[in-house]
Formats: sequence, C-alpha cells, structure tokens
Amino acid sequence: MNLKSGEYINFIDMKRTQPSRGDGGRERDKTLLLLHGFGSGLGMFFANYDALIGEFDRVIAVDWLGMGGSSRPNCRYSPRMPLMGSWWPSEPMGPTRATDFFIDSLEEFRESIGVSDFVLAGHSLGGYLCARYAMKYPHTGVNSLVLVSPAGLADIPPAHTHVPSSELPSTIRLIDCLWSSNFTPQQIVRTLGPKGPATVLSAVRRRFGSDRWNAEDTTLISDYLYHISAAPASGEYAMNSLLKPIISQDEPLSADVATMDRVGSQVEARRRTGVYAREPITPHVLLSAFNHIPRSENSNSDHKTGSSSTKPIQGVPPILLIYGDHDWLRFPNVDRYVNDLKTAGVDITLTTVNSAGHHLYLDNAPEFHSKMFSWLRERL
Repeated sequence: MNLKSGEYINFIDMKRTQPSRGDGGRERDKTLLLLHGFGSGLGMFFANYDALIGEFDRVIAVDWLGMGGSSRPNCRYSPRMPLMGSWWPSEPMGPTRATDFFIDSLEEFRESIGVSDFVLAGHSLGGYLCARYAMKYPHTGVNSLVLVSPAGLADIPPAHTHVPSSELPSTIRLIDCLWSSNFTPQQIVRTLGPKGPATVLSAVRRRFGSDRWNAEDTTLISDYLYHISAAPASGEYAMNSLLKPIISQDEPLSADVATMDRVGSQVEARRRTGVYAREPITPHVLLSAFNHIPRSENSNSDHKTGSSSTKPIQGVPPILLIYGDHDWLRFPNVDRYVNDLKTAGVDITLTTVNSAGHHLYLDNAPEFHSKMFSWLRERL
C-alpha cells in the first residue's frame, strides 16, 4: 500500500469466507493486525497463519516501514540517531521521532484499509511499537493488545548501578561502541558479500536447530532472512535510536553487607546485561498516556473476566504479556510490573509458553496459539 510520502507498506490480508458470530448470534468480524520484531518480517509467522485464520475472520500481517518487504527510506529520513558532528537531520532523531517513524505510517496504513475494532499483536521491538501505537492513537479501535516477548517495558537501571565501560571486557566494549555508532547486524551481512547467505543459514541452524525443519524449508527461511537483511539500511537504525544495551550491577542488600562485615569475606555483586528502551513503557508511562480518557461511571461493575474492586482505566485495552520459559527478554521485575497495572485497574495478564525462547511463536506454536486464543475468547 502506498503512503502519502511515496513510501509503501508491504502486507498480506487473509479473510475467512464464514465470519464468526458474537454475542446474541449477531455476526462479528474478528480482526488481527500482526507485526514482527527487529530484523524480521511477516514471513517469519509462516507457522502461525493457518491457526490464526482459523481463529480470526481476518488476519493482516504488516512489515514495518523500513523493514521486511516495505520500502526503505534513505538514511536522512530513517530512524537513525545522528552521530556527533553529523550534519543531518535538522532536528535530532530522538526516541520519540524514531517511534513516530513506525507508528505514524502504521496508522496511515490502518486508516487507508479502513480497519477498526481489532486485536493488535507485536513481537519483540514490534511489541514495544504496538504499545506505543495504542498509546498515541487510543481511539483507533484496538480492542486487545497482545505483546509477544516485548522489548522496552523494563525501567532503565539507576545510573549509579551501570558498570563503567573501563570495567567491561574488550569484546563488550567493542559491541557497545558499534551499537552507539549505528552499526547493525544487517551491516555485517552486507559486508560479507557472497558469504552472507551461508552465514545467515548457519545462524538459523544455531538458533532453531538443524532438525527443526527439512533442508529445503530451512534454506527458504534462511534465504528470506538474508534478503530482508541485505536490503538497504533504514528501519534497522531503530536498534540504536530506540534501544540501548546496559550492564548494571545489583546493589548489595544491607544484610549482605552485615554478613561481609562479620565474616570478613567479599561477595561480588551480581551483574545483569539487558537491552532497554531509551523511553521505556513503565506502568506510570502507560497510565499517563490514557489519563485523558474519561472513566466510565459504572467502571466498578463486573467484567466478562470477573469483578474488580479497582476502578478500571477506560481506554487502556486488555493486555496479554506472553513470554517463552527461557526467553532472554523476560525481565526480573515483570511480575511487579503486571501487579502495578492490575492495581491501577488495567486488565493485564502474564503467561508463559513452555519449551520456548524469544521466538516462542515458532519454538512452540501450538501452545502459543492455545494461550493467546483462550485469553482472547474471554474478552471478545
């Protein structure tokens, strides 16, 4: 679909011939708008489409602008954070403008195809952007928000806990330097030239196993990832403009300090490595985005999923947070994150898919579908 800017959005649109029926026997169109994560594309949901179209009347999978099969605005107009001394752009490309690069084009796409009353689902960085979309465009018809191993929810650790660069191993310092210089994994693929396809194939086998799919399917998946990675750089610059890696050091508890004093031993504080959003969606940020939405007078009444003594925040769609059981993006305080939002009256659920990592929609597709569908059936 062509945008007003001259760029275009790549998408697929699947429809069932027989619509599902809502309450009271009336026909209701259940629509899913599905978006991928960083460095990926709509093709990576190949194992999910059959199940999704069996549950929804319409499934629309979209490639973010600058990624996948969508057009690639050049560096001057991409979400690229300028380096010191850079002459473009005239305005700094901060996290807010970088986010708008993606979600404003998604809103133009949604408006063009006339979709409303839909489930919005996104994976990884796509989950972060979907949440940002719902916050900026609260009246566009998002009836439920499914965040699949989303990035950018955890708050940034306090600055005084960050491990200084001088104390990091040389390899980590190099990665941090490349990251802050807008160097991306896709640039490695381009630099490798004719060796790029074999390198991507090797990475796919390492991540998903050499026996996950047959040789032909594995090669097709690898070729797809290679071509969307080798395409001109654009949306991938969001890696630096939206995210940053941080190694932090846990502060010792007072009891630990007392123990060290007693026994005279030294206990090393635990270090944590994480990728954080430059503008994280903390509970406070999420609630503040909807504070202009009027509360319902009968908001203490029972909901379909049960009663609540807390006055719900009207306008915040029900949220499903779903992670794999060995998912590297699941952050330590996610349970407290969910409880804080529940206390504020948000309908939010945290669930886990077994035998799955960050790509849980591929690692254990049947359980992923089952948990997502059962949650949605209670709300739609």
